[in-house]
Amino acid sequence: MILVFRGQYLYGELEDSVAITAANKTTPGLRPGSFAQLGSKAESAFVEAAYNMQGLFDLSSPLYVFTSFDYANPMLEVASGAAIHRYDIRELNFGLNYLPNKNLILKLQGGQRYYAQDDIDDTTHFSASLGYKFSTEL
Repeated sequence: MILVFRGQYLYGELEDSVAITAANKTTPGLRPGSFAQLGSKAESAFVEAAYNMQGLFDLSSPLYVFTSFDYANPMLEVASGAAIHRYDIRELNFGLNYLPNKNLILKLQGGQRYYAQDDIDDTTHFSASLGYKFSTEL
């Protein structure tokens, strides 16, 4: 397979968010600060496109160049008060996935993370990782 497209969208609702937020604020010994509030509605999504460059470089194993866009907002809505935008995050990534055999994945990835909250600076990141696939089916 030369081109690969993936995507996912998740949406959820939490019925007891007001009660859980109150418990977070009043539990003895717990100092949650701005982390006490919970969203009553949350959503997240990602889309990814990858191109297998194995044939281009005459490699014996797949080498995918990819780009992805991720979005997460665990406080899409809150049942009481105003939602904070600290966790409303969008991320654009680029990278390489190399599969030297059917179980190993070597990954290089870099990207930019964008925060909806104005007083949090956007960040740039880079990572190198090694993954192991427990299943050989894609």
